[in-house]
Amino acid sequence: MNKNERTLDFHIGNLLTSAEIQFTPNASNIAEIHEALKTSSKKGTGRVGFPEFTAKSGDFILVVEDKADLNKQAHYTDESETELALDTKSITDFAENGALHYAKEIVAKTNFKKVFAFECTGDEKHHIIRPIFVGKGGITKSEYDKYYLQTRNKIADTDARLKLLQDAEDNYYLTVDHVLNLANRAKNIFESSEMEEKHQLIKMTLQNLRLNGSLVQYDYLNPFDEIVKYADRSAWLHTVDDVRTNIERQNAYIYIPDLRGYA
Repeated sequence: MNKNERTLDFHIGNLLTSAEIQFTPNASNIAEIHEALKTSSKKGTGRVGFPEFTAKSGDFILVVEDKADLNKQAHYTDESETELALDTKSITDFAENGALHYAKEIVAKTNFKKVFAFECTGDEKHHIIRPIFVGKGGITKSEYDKYYLQTRNKIADTDARLKLLQDAEDNYYLTVDHVLNLANRAKNIFESSEMEEKHQLIKMTLQNLRLNGSLVQYDYLNPFDEIVKYADRSAWLHTVDDVRTNIERQNAYIYIPDLRGYA
């Protein structure tokens, strides 16, 4: 699995979590399905199969396959694109074909007869997600439409919330970079400013100016007091390193920038 597919896995995991759907990666916590997957390899070898995720939502089993490449969404038997190919290469190389394979295996080998195969390609910002229903005994159109609408709305809502978080994170790092850049040029900015601008800068950053003999003393206004306080500390850099190390040991993908270049 390449880095892009692993990142996509985390995105799909976040979508399921936000939709309040408990899931199991690369297996199933349902004994009957876990047993069925032992002989459901996509290569047709009769060995273990490893779908990206399985889950249970209401009366339905969900099985998820994803690919980082948008061109790996589906492969059909003909140009009319009415039937997914189920040859080994199609199953292993394409998301929809692989998910359909696992869904059919679950229906054939277990008592669970209502399975939704979900296929996702792309990345966090640009992706395709499509469901396929596989079952015995059938499903009414109203049941399908109801479940599809619920799931689609949950995914859309989660996508919107994740986009807000991503935008906030992007803006945070842009703001930090801007603030640090200004801090590095603060002395030059102040010295080159007009007298009135200098007065404004002092009013924005300092308070309680007072004379102590020949010395001018002052207090910093918030948030500059915190910036100055931490600028004199070296321990906070070690704290960042410790947090990053612990997260990497847990194999968690949370980005913490290297701040030593800013000290």
